[in-house]
Amino acid sequence: MKKIISLIALVFLFSFSKTVEKLENGTYKVELDKKYKEIGMNDYEFTLENEKFFYRLNDVKETFLIKWIDESSFIVEGLTGPMNPNKLEKKMMEEAFFFFKITKHDGNVYYFTLGEDKDEYPIYTGKFIKK
Repeated sequence: MKKIISLIALVFLFSFSKTVEKLENGTYKVELDKKYKEIGMNDYEFTLENEKFFYRLNDVKETFLIKWIDESSFIVEGLTGPMNPNKLEKKMMEEAFFFFKITKHDGNVYYFTLGEDKDEYPIYTGKFIKK
């Protein structure tokens, strides 16, 4: 009986969980979590247009290419890793690489981590807020 109740509870919980979706084209504000701002990291903005990632921080504007790993994970070539990796960098990237992972989607807010897969200590975490 306990197993049946537990199973029903799990089905109920998962039926109401929000699915993580791929980012849509548009402009996003990146709000880093408080602990990262306290050590001097800054919020920034980006615009996503298909496979292009237009980065803006203060007066700095750069364009990068985005490579989707799956529906909720992506690499920004030149930002999360080298744009044109050499042989050694390619070998290192086979073992570990950094990427954005969308962990939750709620309306126009996408929560994310930036780090390696199953990284206990990500580079930073925060949210993308679609404008």
